[in-house]
Amino acid sequence: MPGTIVRMDRSTITVDGTNKYEIVATCDVKGTLPDVAIFLLQIETSADPRDDTLLRVVEIADTVEANTDRDAVIGTGGSRWRSRSVLLQYPDIETANTAWKELSSRINTLVGNVDTFLTEFETGVDNETIVYPTADASTKTALTDAYLTTRAAVTDAETARNAEVLSCNNLKKDIDNTLLRLNDATPDLDRYTLVQAQLSTYSSTLNSVQPVISGAVNTIRALNTVSGGTAIDAIEAQLRAEEAQLAAFSSTNSGISILLSGSVSTAVSILQARVASLTSQRTTLVTQYNACTARTAALQATVDTARATRDAALASLRVVCPDYVPPTS
Repeated sequence: MPGTIVRMDRSTITVDGTNKYEIVATCDVKGTLPDVAIFLLQIETSADPRDDTLLRVVEIADTVEANTDRDAVIGTGGSRWRSRSVLLQYPDIETANTAWKELSSRINTLVGNVDTFLTEFETGVDNETIVYPTADASTKTALTDAYLTTRAAVTDAETARNAEVLSCNNLKKDIDNTLLRLNDATPDLDRYTLVQAQLSTYSSTLNSVQPVISGAVNTIRALNTVSGGTAIDAIEAQLRAEEAQLAAFSSTNSGISILLSGSVSTAVSILQARVASLTSQRTTLVTQYNACTARTAALQATVDTARATRDAALASLRVVCPDYVPPTS
């Protein structure tokens, strides 16, 4: 079969006193091509084909479309058609010279591609019997090794993810335990703080009342001393009894002060430190847990990617080894 023949007319024309460089390419003989309509054009104005612009030299896939009749394409609302010729104009010689060479190269590529496909299709024996799979042993080995490598990658990814999940679970247990201890300590601190406040109030009141009573006793004794009455001894006895009560009052008040500044204050301080420590510990653990869950999510994404790669490798292997059975371990 004769080769594809394209006539390439190149000329210089004058338009409005300015030189234009014109190329008219026409396919006269299709050769091995399906037809001579090798230029894909864009319809700019339906009335004038000269306004059509070149989109490209056709590709093999373009030749299956029945769009070689410009009027028919316009009638169906289309805007692209295949023509056997194309007209190109350029304002300078350099561009025009480059353009026709590039156009020729693309036509040559088209014809070469078609010839390659035809040669590949027609090579062989009539009624040829092919035994599948057709891959050689080295290809099978390479695909098998690739698949086994991806399996190992999945195992490694799952191991890393599982370790991170275990770490997250342990952190969650630590958070729960810390929260439990914090929930135990916080009410105790609240109760001791309330007791401390009440004892402080009581001690302050007692400290203010005691000198008032002591002063009253001294005043009564002074008055009793100068009164000269017959009941002076009885009044004195009552005053001494009041002083004894004042001593007990003072002792009790001193004990409250010691309790307040000692055991109660110590207990409140210990509980405050415990609550602060547990609160800080919980905050740290929550931060670590959140980071752990983020790492777990990233590792799970790695697992998903590794599994997809493994499945793709297995699919590729089974193209040439349909009966391949993956190992169980």
